[in-house]
Amino acid sequence: QSKEPSKILMGLGLSEEQARCSLRISFSENNTLEDVDQFLEAFGVAYQALYPTFLQKA
Repeated sequence: QSKEPSKILMGLGLSEEQARCSLRISFSENNTLEDVDQFLEAFGVAYQALYPTFLQKA
């Protein structure tokens, strides 16, 4: 994992700080709706676990 900000995200107009704090998610034509559902479920669990920690640091 690189500590450098994503060039793709910066190319989309995000600042360096925003790019460092962002999560870039990619799908392809090879992904199924089941893949997307599995990702959304896992992301929801991770978000609920991490969001309170984020609020404490803010």
